[in-house]
Parts: sequence; structure tokens; C-alpha cells
Amino acid sequence: MGFIVVLLIIAGVLWSHSILAALCLIILSIVIIFKKQYYKWCFVFMSMFLLSYYFYHTYDYKRERLPFDYEINQSAVTTIRILDDYQIDGNLLTGTMTTRDGEFQFFYKIKNEIEKHQLQTKHLSFLQCDAQVTRQHVLPNTNFSGFHFDTFLYHHHKWGSVKLSNVKWQHCTPSELSFIEWIKAYRKSLALTMSRTNIEHTGYFIALTLGDTSFLSKAEMDRLKSLGIYHLYAISGSHVALLSVQLFYCLRRMHVPLILCTCILIFLLPLYMIFTGGQPSVFRSTIFILLILLYPKRVVQISDLLSLTFIINLLYEPFSIYDVGFQLSYIICYSFVFILPIYREYSNLFQFFLVNFISQLVTIPILLFHFNNNYFIGLMTNLFFIPLFSFFIFPVCTFGLLLMMFNIPVDWIIPLINIAFSINEMLTTIFMQLPRFEMVVGQQHILLYILLFIVLMLVFSTKKLKRGISIILMMLLIVVSGKQANDSVHFLDIGQGDAMILELENKVMMIDTGGKPDFSEQWEKRHNAQTISDKVTIPFLKHRGIKKVDTLILTHPDADHFGETSYLIQQDMISSIIFNPRAHGSEKYQQVIQLAREKHIPLIDVNLLITHDDMQFVQSKGLNNTKKSSLKFLTVGPTGEENNDSIIVFLEYGKKGRNILFLADLGKDYEAEILKQIKAPIDIVKIGHHGSRTSTSENLLARQPKVGIISAGRNNRFQHPHNETMDALHNAGVQVLNTQTEGRITIDLEEGKILTQYQSLMNK
Repeated sequence: MGFIVVLLIIAGVLWSHSILAALCLIILSIVIIFKKQYYKWCFVFMSMFLLSYYFYHTYDYKRERLPFDYEINQSAVTTIRILDDYQIDGNLLTGTMTTRDGEFQFFYKIKNEIEKHQLQTKHLSFLQCDAQVTRQHVLPNTNFSGFHFDTFLYHHHKWGSVKLSNVKWQHCTPSELSFIEWIKAYRKSLALTMSRTNIEHTGYFIALTLGDTSFLSKAEMDRLKSLGIYHLYAISGSHVALLSVQLFYCLRRMHVPLILCTCILIFLLPLYMIFTGGQPSVFRSTIFILLILLYPKRVVQISDLLSLTFIINLLYEPFSIYDVGFQLSYIICYSFVFILPIYREYSNLFQFFLVNFISQLVTIPILLFHFNNNYFIGLMTNLFFIPLFSFFIFPVCTFGLLLMMFNIPVDWIIPLINIAFSINEMLTTIFMQLPRFEMVVGQQHILLYILLFIVLMLVFSTKKLKRGISIILMMLLIVVSGKQANDSVHFLDIGQGDAMILELENKVMMIDTGGKPDFSEQWEKRHNAQTISDKVTIPFLKHRGIKKVDTLILTHPDADHFGETSYLIQQDMISSIIFNPRAHGSEKYQQVIQLAREKHIPLIDVNLLITHDDMQFVQSKGLNNTKKSSLKFLTVGPTGEENNDSIIVFLEYGKKGRNILFLADLGKDYEAEILKQIKAPIDIVKIGHHGSRTSTSENLLARQPKVGIISAGRNNRFQHPHNETMDALHNAGVQVLNTQTEGRITIDLEEGKILTQYQSLMNK
């Protein structure tokens, strides 16, 4: 019965987002009600659906229609209180703070190396300080419908984001702590103490004992996620269950009475939940185990107990239902509850393999929905890592934690901890050499993910008919999800720089990658900061169902155009590269060239393509029967200047009004020379040099383009685009679209439509 309540609560949440998906869950609930004959509970079921719909429809995040380049310009000196989740990375201090106005995410730029050292040695948790607080406009995802930072802050009860300055660190004072805050402060202090020990992999150790993954490097996090074993390094429900079993076993071996064992667990588990950060999966597991301890005679079905924890969790934190960890935790648990009893007669070894297979398979819909990809190597890696963690690494780390908590010397156990992580590191290195079998699926309607989960559950049925139905449905879902997208050109919002993706006849090309010049000193360098590729490019490609870029075109060696290339190569996202080795400044490509050769990526000299005037780099079929779509490469170099040595790309599409000229950073003095080489109409122009006054000549405007697209960063130090260029474009009747205000700009070449991220978010 509890499972029906859960389905209807989820249906109530979904009703505001997709009525079709909500109806699917309602129909499934009705089928179960009739099958189980739960007619007398219909009023309760209906009430739960209506309450869920009312709450999430009324109190869920509502985005204001503010321009993407909106500035708040609110600043004041006030007293702040820093919470325990702060982090220092390079020259940046981030975390959560409270003021009299509420809770905020804060950012503070550290002034110098001395101040950084002072902050690293100072316990900042729950300190009160006076500071200049400047409110910032929190942007949603300006490129695609994925993770939205403004929504994230709201769901975590934060009122926004602020920038701190003029903080009087020497005058900060400790504040009065509640019992839970004292536990959190002690946890942070213990984490800092652990980070200064001789343990070789302190990030792993802290994550496994305290549930704090902030000490793991970005490279370590990426490896764990790609191998499908990240869940082992962050305290989750499985760790709570494992700790409970191990503690209960030790107490019983010491002949502690059963009732006393139960009382000890009931007392310690909530403390452990708070101590390890209280993640949704930990909350679920803790409440679930407590309920089992309180109902030892199984007077309530396991599925109903699990459903009760679901309801309690949402009553405590309603927006946790949007948390990925929450979703994965419950979808795995419900799958175990419904599938494992079917195979209870099989051997323990079979059960072990089955548990791993279930947990990997049923999470696919959730992972595809949030990240558009899944690594199947987890089916293999978990077979090795789960026993290693359960019987060696986790017990050793937990014992080490207890020694530190009771201030007992740990020098003798550190070598054992190092051995444990050395074995772990060795296995990780081995598995990283193997194919990870990544599946990438473009964003689909939410109904497809629900149907996929139902299909995956039917796979485990013992009845041949249901398994046959699951195979048929799976094939249909594959056909629907694999539907070819329209030919499109996407101008990504990557700040100050260029990055464009072309989807043409099953070919994917990219013009430039974006990037930022790094002038920081060694102490300032941020080791865990996400790159533009991490935040925008790679997620967008996967959102579109693109696993790899067939050809990357590097227009010229400016950091804001090619700076992300090395990282994309390292992530195996590039199949070939076109560049100009004769361009001024081409020596900057040296690292790119070296990495490309190591990865056996073809490097194509654009000058060889230019010599073939009739070369059709991209040739589309059947667009207009007689016309072709092609990319033409043009240069005016060598000019002795990087911007003017840019590779110019002209896309001539097989339908009227869709020809696009990509001018990179070319100056207006050389535009006429490029235009002489283009006989076809120019309908859309990627304006040169981000709309600088050095671009957009009268010769270009004389070709009467209909649309001008500018890629420039918000509040950039160059103040691009310049007023002179904007005035010239408007006076010529050119429709101007700027990534500053529109976010990602997409041209649907087949339909002839221009779509922007601002429209998709604000016109719902």
C-alpha cells in the first residue's frame, strides 16, 4: 500500500511539469489498487496526490523574468556567520553564511598568500564577522535545461549568492552553537586535522569517515564517477547499513544483551547521520533501520516501512525529492524489495551478483535523466570494490576514525590505511585502462525515463511473457530516443569567448572551444574549479546525445578560442582537428599538437583545404534535391597578427536564408577580402571579435545579413560589444542576438527558426 502512496506523491510533483508522465504513474497506481483490492484506501490515495500537487505547485521555485545580464547592485556592511561547509581552493573561499536576511551562498577572493595561510589554519565554522556583502544575480543554466544554480539554491533554502569583501578576519568571534552545530563544527575540525596527517589519500579517508567529499580532487572525483564507484566514497545508505551490521555483530560477540544492542543503535544512528552530513540517502537508511529496530517482528511489510521513510524524508525536507542521491537511493531500495524475493532460493554468490546487477541497471533512467550518460563498467568494478570496501577499507577507516575521535595515537594504523588505499588506487588505475562502455542519450521526455524504469523492472520477471514485453518495449524506446535531430548550429554561452557546435547530417563539428587566460600565481591556482568544458560544452553535447565531436576547427590561437582544447582531447571528446599552423602565434598550439599525437588524433592543415576551391567538407543529401550544403574555409593571412590570421568558416546550407558566416576575431580591415571569396548570399553572421569596434565593416553590412550573433561575456573587461558596432548593426536593420542576454543561441537549419535559452526558460 505504501508504494502506491509514493507513486501518487511523485505523480503530484510531476503534474506541474508533465501531465502525461503524471498520468502514467496514476494509471500504474490504479492497476495496483485493483489488483490488490485496496478500494477502502482510495480516499487516502487521492488525498496524498492532491496534497503533493498543491504543495509543489504552490511552493516550488518560480523563476523571475530577469535578463541574463541583469545586475542587482545591492551592497552593504553587515554581520555574517559562516557555516561549516566552507572550502578554500586557490584564491577562492566559498561556502554558506547567514545574515539577518537569511542564508546565502558566498564567494570571497583571497587577497594574498599570507591571508590564505591564515584562513587555512583558522577554524572558520560558525564565526561571526563584519563584511561588505554584495548581492549577485544568480543565473540559471544559460545553455540547456539541466542543472540550474538558482533552483538549486532555492531547494537548499538559500536566499541567493553574495560576494564578500573587506572582511575583518582578525575581529571575527565565535558564536553560540546549538548541539547539532557543535557536532558539525567538530566534524569540520576533525576533517582539517585528518587532512594534515600522513595518510596518503586523505581525501578518500575523509570522504569515507565523515562524508565530506570536498577534500577529493576534481580528477579523483571524475575517475570515481566514470568507473561507477563514486557511491562507495561518499557516505550513503549502504555505509549506514554496513556500519549498523558491523556494530551489531561486535556487540553481540561481546555478549551484550539484544535489547541493549538495539538501544545503542537507536541512540548512535541519528548522531552518525548528523555527523556524516545528513545526506538524503543517509537519512533514508537511518530512518529505515530505526523503523526495523522498532518493529522487529515484521508487523509491517518492508515496502511499507520504506514508503514511510520516503514520507518522513519529504516532511523533513520536501525538496529532497529533486536530489539525485535521494532518487537513486529509493529507486535501488524499492528494486531490491520487489526483485530479490523472486530469487531467494538461489545461492549467496548468485544473490551478490544479482544485487550488483540490479543496482547498476535500475539507476540507468535516473542517470540518463540528470546526466545523459551512463558507464556500464560499473557492473564489473563494483564486483571488486564492494567486497574490498565492505570487509577491509571501510572497517579500517572507521576504526581509524574512532581512534582520532578519542584522541588515541593513530601512527600504528596509518600504514594499514595507506595499504588499503594503495590497493584501491592500483585497482582504479587498472580499470581506468579498460573501455568504460559509455552510453550517451540525448534529453528525452520525462515519460520515456519512467517507461524505461518499468521496462527494466520487467526484465527481472520470471514470466516469459513479461520479459518478452520488456524486450519489445525496450526496442521501441531505443527507436524513439535515437530519433535524429534537425540540422542545427549552436552558439554556446561560455562567457568571453567563442564556442559553436554544428550538427549537420549526422556529423558534429565544433568551431573553437572557449577558454580563459590564466595569469594567476601558483598559490592562486584553483585545482577543483570546473572548466568551461565541464560546466557547458561536455554536458551540452551529451544533452544533445553527442558522444564525440567529429571535427574541431581552431580559428586562431587566442586563449578564449582554443583554451579548452587540451582538456577536451584528454576527455576523448575530439576525433580530428583543423587548424592553421602558419598563423601568427601558432606556437601556442604546441601542447594541443602533442596531446593530439599521443591520442592519435589527425591534425589537418587548413591551408590544404583552402587550396581545393570545390571541396565540400560537409555534404548533405536530399535537402533541396539539387543544392548542396558545404563548409568553406577562408583566410587572409599571414598578416602578422593573431586575430586577422583567423580561419573564417562559411556554411552554405541547402535551403534559402540559412547561410552562415563565422568571422572569428577578424578585423574590419580584412572583411572585404573575405567577402570577395563568397558569392552566395550571407544571411547570418557571427560578428567578428565579440562585437568589438574593430569589426563589422560597411562592406559586410552591404551584403545585407538578416541576423548578427555576438558571443561575449557578461561584464567582460573589454566591454564587448562596443556601442559603435551595435549602432551600425541596428542602423543596417540587422537583428542582433547576444549570448550575454540570450544565453545559448540555436539556429534550426531545417525549420529556419532561431531559438534561445532565454526563450525556453522564460516562455514556459
